[in-house]
Amino acid sequence: MKNIFFVIFVFMAGFQSIAQENMLEEDNRIHTFAQVKAIPSEGLNKLKYKLAIELKRYKNEKGLDALIFQFIVEKDGSLSNIQVKNENLSEKNIQKAISVLKKSKWIPAKHVGKSVRSRFTISMSLNAD
Repeated sequence: MKNIFFVIFVFMAGFQSIAQENMLEEDNRIHTFAQVKAIPSEGLNKLKYKLAIELKRYKNEKGLDALIFQFIVEKDGSLSNIQVKNENLSEKNIQKAISVLKKSKWIPAKHVGKSVRSRFTISMSLNAD
């Protein structure tokens, strides 16, 4: 009889740890779709304007006329894993763009009523004056 209780106890303890691992994985998941998309608190157009102003003088550098940024909006509204997807942009200007993005405040994405991590991509043209 003691063996049966021991087996049940071990089974239940193992099941609980598996459930906790699944919750942690779900908690750190990066959503590509959420019910409410992440947005900059100042608005996407204003953020693009700030980026364009900061980088305007570099628009003709090596034929650069467009920028693509990709990053993760964390649950607290901060940004991580910021990448600039342009081979023609110099390292100095990549750092300027990342600096502007890091200063921006974001409202995180929401899914099923909870703030979630989400991937966000911004593409913008530098040709407009």
